[in-house]
Amino acid sequence: MGWSAATLKSASRRAWVGWDAVQERQRLHLVVQNARFLMLGVRVPHLASRILAMNCACLSRDWEAAYSHPVVLAETFVDGSRFKGTCYRAAGWEEIGQ
Repeated sequence: MGWSAATLKSASRRAWVGWDAVQERQRLHLVVQNARFLMLGVRVPHLASRILAMNCACLSRDWEAAYSHPVVLAETFVDGSRFKGTCYRAAGWEEIGQ
């Protein structure tokens, strides 16, 4: 699992959060992106959503320790032609756009 800086501009995120362009630019450092989540050859029921939920539970604390500011929002992008995003929904994430 890998976390990175958020995507620079996202109309879906901006609309969902309610930020204008200026607020998005000022607050972008508070958003992180789940850039990598890979589990190969593992067949344990609910393991992916459990790992994701547990990682998100400590993400802000760990990010603040490393970068001196908390995380207020986590995002990811799922290739809908290849994946359904089931583990994200099961971990409590919301789909906000295409």
